[in-house]
Amino acid sequence: MKYLVISLISLAVPAFPLDPAMLNIVSPDATALVGIDVVRVRASPFGQLLMDQVTQRAGNLDKIASATGFDPRRDLQEVLIAASGTGATSQGLIVARGTFDQQRLINMAATAGFTSSTYKGTTLFTMDNNATGDVAAFLLGYFVGGTREEVRAAIDRTSSRANSGLLGGRALLASTKYDAWLVTSAPADLPQGLTGGSQIPLHGLNSVLGGAQFGNQVDIGVEAEARSVQDATSIADVLRFAAALGQSNKSVALLGNFLNSLTVTTSGTVVKAALKVSQADLERLLNQGTGRARHVASR
Repeated sequence: MKYLVISLISLAVPAFPLDPAMLNIVSPDATALVGIDVVRVRASPFGQLLMDQVTQRAGNLDKIASATGFDPRRDLQEVLIAASGTGATSQGLIVARGTFDQQRLINMAATAGFTSSTYKGTTLFTMDNNATGDVAAFLLGYFVGGTREEVRAAIDRTSSRANSGLLGGRALLASTKYDAWLVTSAPADLPQGLTGGSQIPLHGLNSVLGGAQFGNQVDIGVEAEARSVQDATSIADVLRFAAALGQSNKSVALLGNFLNSLTVTTSGTVVKAALKVSQADLERLLNQGTGRARHVASR
């Protein structure tokens, strides 16, 4: 009954697009954008399950929330992550929208000994107590974190009203379709951490849009634009082959359950993949993960 009520609440939360002001903060040259509508995810059955797990293991989180006045379980509303560059030159920026007691958080950072500096009237705090490390700031009411270069560039963009770049329109589209989403402009050139060691021939892709919508089940969709019809066919074949391998792997039965619902289609140079994951399978997956974490912690 609890999750049924939550399901009805989640359906009542409208699918607003990404806050455009957040797009203006990130670099227009970003090669990938990741967004999470925390409000919608939190209102879903899976989100509530996660919140229950976090609350049970809150630990220092409750103390931090009490000291700063900010509790991500309650106050965080939306997150946008931007990545640009490749290899050693890759950089990232995190922008978060929420309810922040900015002065209280700034005071806490100063009390904790974080190094502070000022750039064009904005206070920057070095997040690792190293004057050359990543920094955080409150910019136009948003929390912004990343490399010093990226955060300073973000401050510059707020005064120049820079546009949201090539990915902006695709990000807005993805944010209306999904609660958590990803858009890229050049998958083959993404920073290593975002590719996850994938065996999919990324060099044959021009762009990817995908995400997950949380409800009574999780609907996952991916739409990839290949560089040619042949590339699209090859990528679709790789996805189908990987799904078949996963379904035949008896040691990962839960993965097989997920992949049973996978559909892969092509239309010209576009490859579409869709996957449905039930709430029950998500709960089993989460319980397996927490069980492994306890096992590692006890060793």
